[in-house]
Amino acid sequence: MIAFNNIGAIRRISAATEFPFVAGFDTCIANVSTDGRILGGAFFTNYTGKGGSAQVHWAGFYQNWLTPTLLRTICDYAYNTLCVSKIVGIIPACSSKGLSLSRRLGFREECKIDGMFTYEGKSVPAIVLSLTRAECKYLRG
Repeated sequence: MIAFNNIGAIRRISAATEFPFVAGFDTCIANVSTDGRILGGAFFTNYTGKGGSAQVHWAGFYQNWLTPTLLRTICDYAYNTLCVSKIVGIIPACSSKGLSLSRRLGFREECKIDGMFTYEGKSVPAIVLSLTRAECKYLRG
């Protein structure tokens, strides 16, 4: 089932992505099993207002966590509720799974920022990707 602002999902996704969630400002959308397991989800931060952007943070904990229903719900929320023109992901360059997922979903690389992350004690660049409303294949209707 799709759950909004489930505290367990917020904690797991925030820990997995290493980005903080600010209650009252940010929104979490998660896929939760009938027995309460957090399968995966996303949360939005840094919302700049209608016509602007929001940053998205994804994390999956079980295979097939990103269902069509979850994906449509996330995109519908971003583009039709928040009314942003684009969603942005900032991913460590060493995260091949994160980059691969984002690209498969249609995100395009905008820029690379050197030294934004550390991994195993070494500086790692961030890859900034975005998905505009016009490029999104997952909107309802």
